[in-house]
Amino acid sequence: MSLTEKSVEITVNGKKHELLLSVKNAKRILEKYESFEKIGNLLLESSNFNDKADVISSLILLLCVDDKLTADELESTTTIAELYEFQVKILEAIRKGSLREVESETDPKNTVAVE
Repeated sequence: MSLTEKSVEITVNGKKHELLLSVKNAKRILEKYESFEKIGNLLLESSNFNDKADVISSLILLLCVDDKLTADELESTTTIAELYEFQVKILEAIRKGSLREVESETDPKNTVAVE
């Protein structure tokens, strides 16, 4: 699985940034939010815009592969519509980062002959 299959791209202020749930990023996120379930609840169930905006901004900065994106740039150049698009991208990055590759092999001794 390539990096692009494990990451999600967002554009902030005309610059592309890659979001990746790496082990390092997961540790940083869990230090702040305790569990991914709590993050899901904050993103999907919170009706308070300020709280949701803070969580989305924080997660973008924590998931961002490069350290070039700043909180100030993110919050001062992002529209509300883009913020909600980023929420979807965050959930997608977490999902992609949590996927496991499973390779199965056919075992001839477990095959049933059909007559």
